[in-house]
Amino acid sequence: MEPDARGVHRALRCRRRSRAQLLESELDFAPDAYLAAYREDHDAQKFGAAVSAFLRAFTEPSLFSGLARAAGATSTIADRVYARVAEAAAADPEAMETLWHVAVLRIAKPA
Repeated sequence: MEPDARGVHRALRCRRRSRAQLLESELDFAPDAYLAAYREDHDAQKFGAAVSAFLRAFTEPSLFSGLARAAGATSTIADRVYARVAEAAAADPEAMETLWHVAVLRIAKPA
């Protein structure tokens, strides 16, 4: 199924209180900047570290905030997880390619 704005339209209609209106939508694709850099410099360790840091930035709070551990234990666990991500990414950078689908929306809120 080709991604489109139908889901966005439904989501906006469900939020009747906001009365937001979708004026425009466009689906775009963004290349994997980390893989592009790797293809230029062939530095697998740098690629792995970049991918791991990017992933950690948006997943760590939700993945590890609920762990009931002793002080410092949660960060130690997270460090191990993201070190393993970096190792896996460095081992096979081409397998880690990410194809980003980006929805560009122009939404109006009533005055």
